[in-house]
Amino acid sequence: MDRVRSLDGTARDEQTTEAGGPVPATVVWHTEVTGEQVHRPDPRDAFPVAWRRLDDTHFQVRARWPRRHRFFTEVAGRIQDPLLIPETLRQGSMLLAHAAFA
Repeated sequence: MDRVRSLDGTARDEQTTEAGGPVPATVVWHTEVTGEQVHRPDPRDAFPVAWRRLDDTHFQVRARWPRRHRFFTEVAGRIQDPLLIPETLRQGSMLLAHAAFA
């Protein structure tokens, strides 16, 4: 189960594919993510921590953001840098390109 938080602040557990069916129990998380797979020379800069294939065209990627980062610093001293979002998407794409389609 994954804990999903909606824009309105409510949270729910969710484990479904795009079609709305349950994710097969045989789907395993691959947790060996290297800095090389996400094109980051320092492994501490690799935000994805795991990935799994749901079917031929659907994947899930788990990511963890650091509390503090030397480049992606807090904005106005209180919120995380919004650039973490596109960087996480970029790294997730690189990870899947290398790990799932290599």
